Amino acid sequence: MRYREVGLLAEGGMAIIARAETEDGATVVIKRVRPPFCFDPSFLRLFADEGAVHASLDHENIVRLLDRGEDEAGPFLVFEHIDGTDLGHVMDDAKPLALECVLAIALPLFRALAAAHTACGEGGACLQVVHRDVSPGNVLLGDDGSVKLADFGVASFSLKNEHTVAGEMKGKFAYMAPEQTRGEKVGPGADLFAAGVVLWDCLAGKRLFDGPTDADVVAAVRQQSAAPLDERRDLPPALVELVAQLLDKTPDRRPASAQDVVTRIEHIVRALGLDDGLARHAARLARAAPRRALPARTIDARRRTQRVVGADPAGAIVVRRSAKPRFVLAAGIVGAALAAVAAVALGSTLSLEAEQRVVKLPDTPITAPLAPPVVAP
Repeated sequence: MRYREVGLLAEGGMAIIARAETEDGATVVIKRVRPPFCFDPSFLRLFADEGAVHASLDHENIVRLLDRGEDEAGPFLVFEHIDGTDLGHVMDDAKPLALECVLAIALPLFRALAAAHTACGEGGACLQVVHRDVSPGNVLLGDDGSVKLADFGVASFSLKNEHTVAGEMKGKFAYMAPEQTRGEKVGPGADLFAAGVVLWDCLAGKRLFDGPTDADVVAAVRQQSAAPLDERRDLPPALVELVAQLLDKTPDRRPASAQDVVTRIEHIVRALGLDDGLARHAARLARAAPRRALPARTIDARRRTQRVVGADPAGAIVVRRSAKPRFVLAAGIVGAALAAVAAVALGSTLSLEAEQRVVKLPDTPITAPLAPPVVAP
């Protein structure tokens, strides 16, 4: 099938995301490799891996891969189009979300993770998928009330062609599990931790792990305990306890699985009498997102994927960023660049200039005082 690209949604250091139309007029989203990287075998393998892992996942709460192929412009992936916004944009208001809205997001998010973690290949063997980049920008909210997890671009799974080397980690610092910041091999527990951070952020109305520098964020992830959510008197104790367990620094102390979390959230939802029509609360969030043009603004670097390489997980680590913000020309509203791989139907154009910048971060311990939380404007 041929696709006609009708508008750029996001342009990153190594990939371009565009809205497109099929021959029968349906709207889809196309992700392509930027021309300079069409000749990079390593990146082409990563791109192929992204298509492979998405093709193995078929769940209503995961953005669906519709097609993949190659044309005169190079390899491409085609995803379903989500008409709405992403959770990262909703949280820009820096306000705690209503309990029913958080539950409307949490339940499908953990259902998506449960499906990914237990996905099997054609032979029936578990693919051992770990998303590794669960963050607000990768949680898409549709105007119809749908909630979908997007962007498996840095996911690990058993059939990968391009494997992460020892000491390398991928993801966003503020939503990484402590073990992930050390470049260790991570399992499903890392996704549970990241999703726990997302829930805490939603309930508190601010970022749990933040700071003026990457080192501050990493230090907070490793050392800073999450402040209790007891101040919100409307929160069920079972939910407060669940979030605390998800945020445990030790992987073995977190919930046993994403499915276990789903079961516990379902019990909370039923106890509150919210099990009927929960999706309408997610729809309300998506529809409330403004659809007006925004002035030029800087992209928050902490929302972009960080690539960290260290000679030894116990030693210094080096951050390599694939892109830096150059300018943003908004014609609509877009979430984190490249976070919405399935792409949200927002008409912004992002231009990012490729860069390789190295920042050394001490491993442990980090004794510098943590900066107070900073909420994005």
